Amino acid sequence: MELVPTKGKYASEGLGLIAAAEKRRAEFCFLTIRNPEQHQEGIARLRRAMDTYSQAFVTAVRGNERAADTGQLNWAITQELSLAALLEGGFSDERWATANELSRAELHGTTPHWAHTSLLELALLRWWIKGVDQSKELEQATAELIALTLEQRFALRSTERQLRRYLDWWWKPGAFGDALHVKAVPAELRAKVQEIAERLGEQSKRGPRTAP
Repeated sequence: MELVPTKGKYASEGLGLIAAAEKRRAEFCFLTIRNPEQHQEGIARLRRAMDTYSQAFVTAVRGNERAADTGQLNWAITQELSLAALLEGGFSDERWATANELSRAELHGTTPHWAHTSLLELALLRWWIKGVDQSKELEQATAELIALTLEQRFALRSTERQLRRYLDWWWKPGAFGDALHVKAVPAELRAKVQEIAERLGEQSKRGPRTAP
């Protein structure tokens, strides 16, 4: 983490990577250590991750140097929203709309596969926090993500891992003990995310498709 660049054109991506590392360190605190002190450390690391994702987004918007990848904008703000949903039980409609518009703009950019990943997670978050059924949106984002990754599978594996984080950690009953009260998850949403994670996992194990 100390070696990751946080200045110049890689500042936003570097901050995002540091935030991701904090999130993984928080996961370690909860999944491998079972005492209140470590759980509090995990919560602190999750909050640090959320704040650092926010910093990554602001840096990309306000930076004087051209960002190395404009796709960092939708990634950083979407991950900030995901942690806000977990830690604070919600987020503003305006913040969600900003992330959604940036993701849709990146569909025509250099990283459309990551844009679909963000749109998938944003639909998940809207259903979870706002209670609006997003079955159609989740299905569309999943299908288009798979269609874009016929030759390389990293995006599929990465998206599956993020969905598993919800299923196996954030949404797991009792995962946070008394350290955090997670907003209830609709059963239909949990089932849909499970289905999508399994589909992405199956697709990521297949070799490149060839024309018949």
